[in-house]
Amino acid sequence: DQGRTMRDSLLRDVRYAWRTLRRAPVAAATIVVTVGLGLGLVAAVYTIVNMLIFNVDEVLEPQELFGVERGASAVEEPATFTRAEYDALLRETDVFVDTFASTGDVTALVEGVRREGRLVTGNFFRVLGVGAERGRAFTPSDDEPGSAAVLVLSHRAWVQHYDSDPTVVGRTYRVNGTPFELIGVMPHGFRG
Repeated sequence: DQGRTMRDSLLRDVRYAWRTLRRAPVAAATIVVTVGLGLGLVAAVYTIVNMLIFNVDEVLEPQELFGVERGASAVEEPATFTRAEYDALLRETDVFVDTFASTGDVTALVEGVRREGRLVTGNFFRVLGVGAERGRAFTPSDDEPGSAAVLVLSHRAWVQHYDSDPTVVGRTYRVNGTPFELIGVMPHGFRG
């Protein structure tokens, strides 16, 4: 019977391994510690990589989000959409339920201190289904010509640069010399 033969062979192997480990306890301990440290290291690296790379923001229906960008030729960098092209895409397509625009990271002087952020359309947070933790997020009316210049902080920036001060919402800050009202702070974990 093949099952019995395999079981007997496994039992012989286990007994042999046990006798070998009893004869060399330092080697056995070294092997156990090495395997334990290796498994712990793999788990730690996986956790960090998962958190930084594979973890998606808490947004509404992430499987329904699509990115559209203009491709580049071999001799030029990727071209950006103009506001007129974005407005046309928003107005003339029936493929998407909604659309927003966002720049890559931009650098600005906020009260004379260099900071990084993004420029986004007023419906950015609505499309993603994310509300502000404090204050409010942008709305489409913030995009209208003549509307007040407003900004929203990430939770991380609020903690690191403003010491989690709840009174920052409603204050005016100069961004590249232009006054902006800080209207909200986004929730912890939302990276945009």
